[in-house]
Amino acid sequence: MTTIPIRTDVPLSLHPDVLLPQRDALEVDGSPGRAAYSIAREALGAMYEGYAKLEDAERALHEAAPPPSSANTAMGDNGRVVRQHGREVDLAEAATTSFERVARVVDARLATLRKTREELARRVESALAEPSLASTTGAAIASETRSFLRSLDPGKRTTTLADAVTSGDKGTVAAVLGAPLFLSGLTAEQGAALREQAARRFAPRDDAQLRAVDAAMNSVMGASTSFVDRYMKALRQKDSPRGKARESLRALAS
Repeated sequence: MTTIPIRTDVPLSLHPDVLLPQRDALEVDGSPGRAAYSIAREALGAMYEGYAKLEDAERALHEAAPPPSSANTAMGDNGRVVRQHGREVDLAEAATTSFERVARVVDARLATLRKTREELARRVESALAEPSLASTTGAAIASETRSFLRSLDPGKRTTTLADAVTSGDKGTVAAVLGAPLFLSGLTAEQGAALREQAARRFAPRDDAQLRAVDAAMNSVMGASTSFVDRYMKALRQKDSPRGKARESLRALAS
């Protein structure tokens, strides 16, 4: 796997190594989430390198620009006077091309991650289901189970369900999760906690990968905010006085 050097001028949130906490859960041979780790790294890597190249390009343009003077300075976004390099339109156009190229990579990788997530979610839901409850007899047993749980005091109900998860009593858990929670005397928050506990008990690998894919996707989507903001900053340079003058000259020549 390619190692990308860490740079101080690029947000660390874009670096592929922020995904290291998810590696062990995802890189399991023969598992649905096996490729998700490298796919998410590719998305972050594309943004990191695109951001770095933009920094390099803008730095090179400033280094090649004439010394600061009244002719090449303007008010920046932060209210401070900044030096312009005179090729703001060229930078914006190059940045747009780069942005579109990176965006295609990120969109494709996110689409793959979403499909992986859907598959893992289906596997977890399947693991939490109890097929025997689909029969007439099973449905009656499930109904009685919910009624019994609803009759217990809150503390006893919580203990009973925790014991059911620990002992592998999927029938009891499925009876609760397969119907409106109030029928078992549970709140939405309690039901979510029960589902989480049950997923870890009955589908440990798939649940761990599902949570890891969610974390990886959140990292990619969070990084994209910084990535877009940086490119928008470059594009706004077209609106500087020198940028507008350059565009006016292009319009005149066209």
